[in-house]
Amino acid sequence: MPACPDSRCRRLSNKPELARRMLEHALDQGIPASRVTRDSVYGGNRSLRLWLWDRAHRFVLAVTCNEPLWWQSSLHASRRDRGGTVG
Repeated sequence: MPACPDSRCRRLSNKPELARRMLEHALDQGIPASRVTRDSVYGGNRSLRLWLWDRAHRFVLAVTCNEPLWWQSSLHASRRDRGGTVG
């Protein structure tokens, strides 16, 4: 018996896409989940992060050290913004 008999599963190209579909199905069915936590394989997938953000669902996804991130706040400044060195 195949691990994924549904043809929709076979069309998925990566783990984050499969996770998103599984989460979407579970959350739409009302299955409780207070937050999503995963490693950098999932955190490196920007579309998964944005999807969770758009749903206003709490998540902690690891990212690699070279993953571009954004921050919108007038209260926080990086060391470089304050004239220091980064590193």
